[in-house]
Amino acid sequence: MNTKLSQINAGVPVQYVPSTDTAVGVRTVAGVASDQLLSGIVSAANMTAIGTASTVAVGAGAGSGSTATVGQDNAGVLTVTTAGTPAASSTVVTVTANIGFTNGCSVLLFPANAAALAAPALSATGSATGWTVTSGTSALTTGETLEYNYVVIGY
Repeated sequence: MNTKLSQINAGVPVQYVPSTDTAVGVRTVAGVASDQLLSGIVSAANMTAIGTASTVAVGAGAGSGSTATVGQDNAGVLTVTTAGTPAASSTVVTVTANIGFTNGCSVLLFPANAAALAAPALSATGSATGWTVTSGTSALTTGETLEYNYVVIGY
């Protein structure tokens, strides 16, 4: 593929060079330092979140004794199993990203199973270090396993 890209503030065309290391899926751009950004529209057949999973801590909104798992920094599945007595208007989980976001992030959270679809509404708020999911004015039900797909976009 010989797609031309331009460096920000430079307008210099650079060559997109697919990596031969498909196990890692790394892509490089000739002539662009790793900390430089590219401008314009980027399209891809698919994108894959790679790396070590983010860390997750449960809060009072999930209830005492609850558990949670989470995927990569930018996308994955958040699974929360509620226990005890979940509290309304409280933190359900706090997710800490392995690599922070310069100015913060936006989080898109989508129910991925019937229990999550039927659960009271949750909200997700991003920060420079990760994101937090908070319950609404109705508490979650104890003993439920809720699955949410998520996408996180840093800015």
